Amino acid sequence: MARVEAGALRLRLEPTDLTDAVAGAVHDTKRVLEGHAIDLDVAPNLPLVRIDPQLLHHCLLNLLDNAGRYADPGTPVVVRAEHRFGMLRLSVIDQGLVCRRAARRRCSRRSAASKAPTARSAGPDWGLRSSRRSPKRWG
Repeated sequence: MARVEAGALRLRLEPTDLTDAVAGAVHDTKRVLEGHAIDLDVAPNLPLVRIDPQLLHHCLLNLLDNAGRYADPGTPVVVRAEHRFGMLRLSVIDQGLVCRRAARRRCSRRSAASKAPTARSAGPDWGLRSSRRSPKRWG
């Protein structure tokens, strides 16, 4: 993440199919997602996205790994991709513990997974925060 922010990492932007990107990331995290039902809610006929596919994959791996590790056992993990009002939205939503009251405001600003933050410690919070900021910088 530091290399992207510092401009030291050269982005390789190319048209990317979000359906394929989501499927690949879910496949690569299937072990950590065991015990969770995976709900893929990806709209049909999404336009291609001009983004660095390797960095997108890394971002999705972070989000799915956090969901698998920190969501309440047995709860579903939803991956949603939709195209509305000229904008694409890609979300990873889980049902985990809500942050402590003092940290709730900070976590809700940093969470890319859902409006109800699921971070239990600084580790997953950093992953969600970096994953949220990264796509904006990738094009």
